[in-house]
Amino acid sequence: MNPLLTESSSVFESFNFNELKVEHFIPALEEAIKIAKENLDSIKKERVIDFDHIILKEETSADKLDLICEIFYALHSAHCTDELSAIAPEFNQKLTEYGSDVSLDADLFAKIKEVYDKRSELTLTQEQMTVLENSYLGYVRNGALLSDDKKEELRKVDQELSQQGLKFSENLRKATNAYVMFVDNEADLAGLPAGAIEAAKEEAKKRGEETKWAFTLEYPSYLPFMQYADNRELRKTLWKASATKATSGEFDNREIVLKLLELRKKRAQLLGYSDHPSFVLERRMAKTPQAVMDFIEEMIKKASPKAQADAIELKEFKKKLTGDDSFEPYDNFYYREKLKKEMEE
Repeated sequence: MNPLLTESSSVFESFNFNELKVEHFIPALEEAIKIAKENLDSIKKERVIDFDHIILKEETSADKLDLICEIFYALHSAHCTDELSAIAPEFNQKLTEYGSDVSLDADLFAKIKEVYDKRSELTLTQEQMTVLENSYLGYVRNGALLSDDKKEELRKVDQELSQQGLKFSENLRKATNAYVMFVDNEADLAGLPAGAIEAAKEEAKKRGEETKWAFTLEYPSYLPFMQYADNRELRKTLWKASATKATSGEFDNREIVLKLLELRKKRAQLLGYSDHPSFVLERRMAKTPQAVMDFIEEMIKKASPKAQADAIELKEFKKKLTGDDSFEPYDNFYYREKLKKEMEE
């Protein structure tokens, strides 16, 4: 029995992850897509054109699929194993194909547009009107009004965006997991809390280094070291590894970033926008890229004096303690923590 396809009997319908196996995901995804498409097909045959029969049914057509995707991507983000990573490209591809099939379905969009066009004649609550408008615009902004050849072009762009985005995430995860800084001199642990030292010892043991301490780029390991470790050179080493992860070697994301930017621009232009920010911001409070830039400039203007004063205070505090007035990014957490302690005393 596939737990992803069965109804939960737990309190608040919570999902039992103990029953879940990686091999459950693809069959569950395929079945959920099949169910969602059957639900959408029934909408296309619907003769009653109103909110409940069209919009509400469309909104709830993929509830099971949505749950499966939430579980998959939550695990992929927070607890990704090699087995889960291995099926991610197939999962992504099938889901993206489904998304394109739905958003580019002319018959389905015709039903939604019919409700949208007669919205003034319907007795809708403000919430229902918002859902209707979002549904209609969601289809439009995903290519529903494009010609058939442009729809196919958009489908290909979306598929490539999905795969490149997944590859970016995978590289970032693998680069983070691949890095470790071993410390073999206990004196270099000066300043660290006992809990951080104990965790580093356990991490080293897991990696087969019984006599060392291991620090990684995972935040529970990285942050305490940057906050408390007295050894500035080791803080520099760890900070640099974090600041440059996935920018070289096997997990280099630089070309992928450029590719994603190109694809986003191409997608936006296919949909009639000058660029990706214009597409994204149309449905946001800012509305335009220029409004965002104006806001940022205003924020900088107002925040800079305080930020500069804080930076000067931190630099002077470091000089008072060490006699050295140099200040680098890997000093920030460390001296900020010390200044906070001093102010509390």
